[in-house]
Amino acid sequence: MMKYGVFPIMVVMAILMGLFSSCTNVAGPQEVLAPPQQSGNDNIMSEYRNLVNGNSAPRDILKFLDANIGNLNKEDADKVVTDFIEIQKKQLQNYEEKLYSPEFNAKISTVKFEDITKGENIKDADVNTFVQNAYHDGYKFFYPEGMVNMEIDYENINKRFSGFVSENVSAYLEIMSAEYKKHYAHDGGLIIDLDELVKRIIQTENFIEKYKDSPFQNEVRQLNKNYLSAYLLGLNNTPAFAYEDNQLREDVLSSFEHTVKEYKDSKLAGILKEYMELVRKNNNKKTGEILNFVEREMGK
Repeated sequence: MMKYGVFPIMVVMAILMGLFSSCTNVAGPQEVLAPPQQSGNDNIMSEYRNLVNGNSAPRDILKFLDANIGNLNKEDADKVVTDFIEIQKKQLQNYEEKLYSPEFNAKISTVKFEDITKGENIKDADVNTFVQNAYHDGYKFFYPEGMVNMEIDYENINKRFSGFVSENVSAYLEIMSAEYKKHYAHDGGLIIDLDELVKRIIQTENFIEKYKDSPFQNEVRQLNKNYLSAYLLGLNNTPAFAYEDNQLREDVLSSFEHTVKEYKDSKLAGILKEYMELVRKNNNKKTGEILNFVEREMGK
């Protein structure tokens, strides 16, 4: 009786163990072989690369970024915005090639600049198409020295994308937005006041110090040098030292003194302290020694 009673129990246990083993073997491979899912971030970047590689117009890339940048991480948002600016720089060359061609320039020169800036009342079809495409591609027009010119509308880029990118890119867009909203100089003269010029020097100085590995370092450094030179020496039509006697203007000297107090821990304050000592040594007049000092600062 014992012999026959044990055998069926052993058989049943063996069958159950076999079933359990076969179930686990089926589940394991199914999990391993499941295809990896692409993230939404990856999909967006893939679509973006397709747009860029397909030489899409900036307006199409802008439209895509408007719809999708909010779903990207900051690293990828930085990349697409930085890439877009480079695309705009290259495309600007194509626009300028047509803008400055004698035949087209003759036509656009007959249009009122206020009509160009508004993109309205432009009767010539070729000029109208050019202007509308330029605006849609993220450019704007300006009118220095009596001639129509184009540039990237950084203020527009800043408003659209600064909330989605890293501090580094956002800080760069703020700098460029301020400069392109109102250029510091026009027609050989300073067109912003000295207080605003100082703010821009400090802003670019802080960027250079804080974001040493930024891809925008060289561009911001050059802008900082332009601002600094305009502050220390002035420009042709707004000189810091009067032409008639080479004497430093009183308002410029007052600005130097105020800046040293207001921004005492800045690099600019350190430059000004040394500069003012040199100016006093030269009886507040522009000399070769003064010019050498500024040239040396520009070379740093």
